[in-house]
Amino acid sequence: MPDIEFLIGDGNGNDVVAYTSPAPIPNDGQWHKVGFTFTTKPGVTTLELKIRNKAPGGGGNDIALDNFSFRACGPTVSLQNNFPACNPSAQIQVASIGSAYATPQYQWQVSSNNGVNWSDISGATSSTYSPVYPVVKQGNLVRLKVAGSSVNLSSTNCYVTTNSQAVNCLIPLPVTLLSFTGYKIATGVQLNWQTSEERDNKYFVVERSTNGITFTTVCLLLSQGNSNQLQSYSCQDSSPLPGRNYYRLKQIDMNGQSTYSKVIPISYDSDLAASLSLAPNPAKGTIRLVFTSAFSKHEQIRIQFISLIGQLIEERTQNIASNTYELEIDTGNLADGIYLIKVTTQAKTYIEKLIVSQ
Repeated sequence: MPDIEFLIGDGNGNDVVAYTSPAPIPNDGQWHKVGFTFTTKPGVTTLELKIRNKAPGGGGNDIALDNFSFRACGPTVSLQNNFPACNPSAQIQVASIGSAYATPQYQWQVSSNNGVNWSDISGATSSTYSPVYPVVKQGNLVRLKVAGSSVNLSSTNCYVTTNSQAVNCLIPLPVTLLSFTGYKIATGVQLNWQTSEERDNKYFVVERSTNGITFTTVCLLLSQGNSNQLQSYSCQDSSPLPGRNYYRLKQIDMNGQSTYSKVIPISYDSDLAASLSLAPNPAKGTIRLVFTSAFSKHEQIRIQFISLIGQLIEERTQNIASNTYELEIDTGNLADGIYLIKVTTQAKTYIEKLIVSQ
């Protein structure tokens, strides 16, 4: 029966390791799979495989060999951690790698899509790692690559990886957003927000959408950068679209990372924003003007009395502090006829005909 020995060389005539099968291969005409592990010397990049039959005998020891393959089979490595890992003093570290590598090399990796893709973390090349925002974010996975040399770390077939570990503790965001609100005003939509803390924050962008999916920029405001005090900001959308508008706040920090607020919907219809009524009409004596605004803002209106030929009879400016403004008008000194009452806001002019019949 054949007794197979494998000799592994470095391609320069130097044997690295010799291996003899633990038992003679049965002479049964069937294929038998054998395998073994070996350790290469530092700097060895090529291998030469020699096979010889050590069994004694004459020419009746013919054998067939096929399907040779090589793969890295480094040690099994795993992670142990001390969470919460978002604490700067806490670390994730490799539990054990045994003695397979004389000088093990390390590279930590992060995945933001549940392990589908991995990327190396720059500078994270020791056996321990403390996750740092924004390189590692809430819910990301981290793992460690281990190889016998730095060159092998870049070759998929030459390194081993640990199990992955999720970072599930809350990593502080650059901005603590207290509120983001909006409401209709005479000139569009008013948007306000407040922060209680800002860290390396660069600017804010208010974005608008009509479908909640595709957003465009409404305004951009520089932030305080770094602050631990209450900060208030405001922005006005002077061109809201008819119907429902969706707004969100985007925060961009100094290194280009960004986060979004919740989305707030605001319905806007300028044609239904306010109404003007006169009663009684036709008028005799005193009438009541009622102007109702849908906007929650103190605004200024201008009221004009105009004849049909365009003559300005009276004009007054009034600051209104609520959604409804009422005014009594004495028509006793007006001649019979048709007049125009105009109420002008910051956004629009409203006109009603007044018939005077004394």
